[in-house]
Amino acid sequence: MEYRWEEYLLSDEKSLLSMEAVFGLLSKTYWAKDRPIEKIEASIENSLCWGLFHNNRQIGLARIVTDNVSVYYLCDVVIDKEYRKKGLGSFMLKNILRHFENQNMKGLLVTRDAQEFYKKFGFNVPAEPILMLK
Repeated sequence: MEYRWEEYLLSDEKSLLSMEAVFGLLSKTYWAKDRPIEKIEASIENSLCWGLFHNNRQIGLARIVTDNVSVYYLCDVVIDKEYRKKGLGSFMLKNILRHFENQNMKGLLVTRDAQEFYKKFGFNVPAEPILMLK
């Protein structure tokens, strides 16, 4: 799928992804800064991925892990610092999540600091059930 907004392109075509750009974007995040490139490559290979591009330069990424039936996990959502605060995160999520919402799938995500942003897309912090991690 491809979506365009002004001079930006959002695509789920993995062949367009630049591993150098993906690694660069994720290395600047609190959650993936220490993730080795081999693990990043494997996560891209085993997930649904969307790249955000400006003039053929990758400036963003979002990744989904799913069973394609009942649940999806939204992760590794990142936009190059130079392109933030321009509505691009909303552009990405609006188009990516539409596919899963049309199938009545439940979405999960983990964030330390962007709860307000994700609330705009229907994510909330439920009191129950409690997420358990191992």
